[in-house]
Amino acid sequence: MKNSKLHGKVIVITGSSNGIGSAAAKYLFDNGASVVKADIMIKEESLYEVTEGTYTKRMLEIHLDVRNIDSWEYLFNSVIKEFGKADILINCAGIIIPGSLLQQNKAVIEDQLAVNLLGPIIGSKVFLPLFKELNEGHIINISSLAGITPIPFETIYSASKFGLRGFSLALAYELKNSGVKVSVICPDAVLTGQILSEAHYNNANLSFTGKLLDKEYIAEKIYKTILHPRKEVLITPLRGLLCKLGGNSTTFTSASLPLFYMIGERNRKKFLNKIENKEF
Repeated sequence: MKNSKLHGKVIVITGSSNGIGSAAAKYLFDNGASVVKADIMIKEESLYEVTEGTYTKRMLEIHLDVRNIDSWEYLFNSVIKEFGKADILINCAGIIIPGSLLQQNKAVIEDQLAVNLLGPIIGSKVFLPLFKELNEGHIINISSLAGITPIPFETIYSASKFGLRGFSLALAYELKNSGVKVSVICPDAVLTGQILSEAHYNNANLSFTGKLLDKEYIAEKIYKTILHPRKEVLITPLRGLLCKLGGNSTTFTSASLPLFYMIGERNRKKFLNKIENKEF
């Protein structure tokens, strides 16, 4: 165990079978927390525990469909049955289907909104009574820089992440005097299976305008947010500032989009070549 700062903490992480969620689960478990990995890809529940020195930590894997409130309530009851409490809820589950609005059918639109926005809202509502009763707890929602500046050809994803950021900040102020903390983390594009898929879409250029971040780096930022809670965390701060300029000024966005599209297209093609050469 690297340290014991999270010893005794029970952390629930959605979307934890891959990507940021998986990296966060490993990082936080390695740093002493008991972790509940909840994901729609998990079909069979499993539990194992590790004893290191005086500490025993457990990891529970459990099926969760974030779109379904019954699934959330089953998760909550399972966590309480196994651990007796929960301290932190991290909403990592997310999906993106690039393409113009006209290419998005009703099911695709509803799925992105349900997973990226409705899921974290339902999960927060399910876990919040416990957190308020304990007068402590922490809800961490993983949004995106696409929730700060508009992303053409990823309109539904962008809308869902704008909504998640707005929900998180509003809830943080709503719970200001309750002892319950709410944080929203907005990362730039991360090197996950999602970005590998995006690379094949010609109009997904804006996801490739900067250096792709490692998921382990985001996991470390989540860890630091737990230790030092903030309402909003932008990753990286400089890219976050650029996105806030874009999000607050349509003039800046209109003027800068052609340049960012050109940079993104160049980077996307380079990245696609790496995929085709099996470098990832």
